[in-house]
Amino acid sequence: MSSFVRPEKNTLYDIPMSNHSGRVKFIIKAKGLQDEFDIVSPSTIGGSRGPAYLRIHPQGKVPALVTSDGDIIPESDTVSKYLIEKYADRSPSLIPSNMSIKYLGEGITRMHDLYISSIQATMYAPPGIPIGSVGTNRAAGFVELKRQFYIIENQLNYFEEIHPEYRDKLQPFLCGEEISYADAVLYPTLVVALFLLPQVYGYTVTDYVGDRLLTWFEYMSNNVECAIQLKSEMDNALAAWKESGWFAPILAEMKVQE
Repeated sequence: MSSFVRPEKNTLYDIPMSNHSGRVKFIIKAKGLQDEFDIVSPSTIGGSRGPAYLRIHPQGKVPALVTSDGDIIPESDTVSKYLIEKYADRSPSLIPSNMSIKYLGEGITRMHDLYISSIQATMYAPPGIPIGSVGTNRAAGFVELKRQFYIIENQLNYFEEIHPEYRDKLQPFLCGEEISYADAVLYPTLVVALFLLPQVYGYTVTDYVGDRLLTWFEYMSNNVECAIQLKSEMDNALAAWKESGWFAPILAEMKVQE
C-alpha cells in the first residue's frame, strides 16, 4: 500500500462533468478561493479505483479533498460544509440569515441528495447497471427524475403559499435574496440535466423542469459569476463526453426497450 503524502496545497479530486464536484467548485469560486486549491483528476494518482485514491475516498467517488493540513475529506456534502465553515470569514457565507429560509434550503439540499442523486445516473449509466429504485428500467428512471425536480419546484411554491410574507424575498436566488448552499447544490445538477436531456435524448427541458427552477437557472447562468464560470467548464466537459460515444450504447438500449 502506497504511503500518504500530505500535499503542499489543498487538493480537490474532481471529474469535470460531475455535479457533485460541481457544488464544491461552486463554493470555491463563490468565495474566491481558487488560488488556495489544486483541482486534479483521480487519474493523477492511479485512478479512482487505484489503491492511492481508495485511501482518500473508499468508494472511489468524486469529489474528495485532501487539505494542506493533512485532513482527508470525502463526499460532496462533507467537503462543502468543511469549506463553508473553514472559510466563514470569506463572503458570501452561503448560509441564509433568515431561519425559515435557511431550513427551506436545508430541506431542498437534503431531498436533492437523497432522491435526485440516487436516480440521476439514469442520464448516463451504461446499459445493465442498476440505478437507484428503478433498477435497469431507464424509462422509469427518467419519469422519477422528472418527478423529483417537480417536487422541489412545488416545495418552493408551497413555502410561498404558507409564508406570504416572504413572497417578494424568494428571489433571485433559489431560496431568497442571498446566495446559499442550496444554489451550490442544485445548480450543477441542472447544468448536467439541461445539457443531457435535450442534447443527448432530445427531451424538452420544460417537460422536466418547472418555470420557477428554469427562471432561477437562467438568472444564475447570466448574472452570477461563479455559476457562469462553472457552467462553461461543465458544458465543455459534457460536450466532450457526448462526442466520445459514451451515450451510443444507452441510446441503443432505449431504442430496443421502446
